[in-house]
Amino acid sequence: MFAKVLNLVFLVFVILLKAPSSWGFSISRTDSYLNAAQKQNLAYDIKWLKLGHYHKSLFGKYESSFRGPLFIDEDGYKSPAKELETDIKMFFSDNNPQINKFPRPLQCQYLARRN
Repeated sequence: MFAKVLNLVFLVFVILLKAPSSWGFSISRTDSYLNAAQKQNLAYDIKWLKLGHYHKSLFGKYESSFRGPLFIDEDGYKSPAKELETDIKMFFSDNNPQINKFPRPLQCQYLARRN
């Protein structure tokens, strides 16, 4: 009986030791997401542009008529690429100090973007 309990305690200890590194997000994983988004040119995908309410101006630049909490990046309303990059960094990095300025977790607040 004691051996079973000891094995269980050891198993829980190993899981807790390994869990943060295997379940969390790393810088390399975030970079791979950024690279994949850039390769696929996702910032100018029609779905992404509709999420941000971006419209093409006469000069060929995208800009949104919305401001404020719709965008995570301060200049996100005038740059879909910068907004996408900031979103990926915020969603997939463990300890970003800017996350604390949002009232809810970003995955909940920006559910469509996360998907």
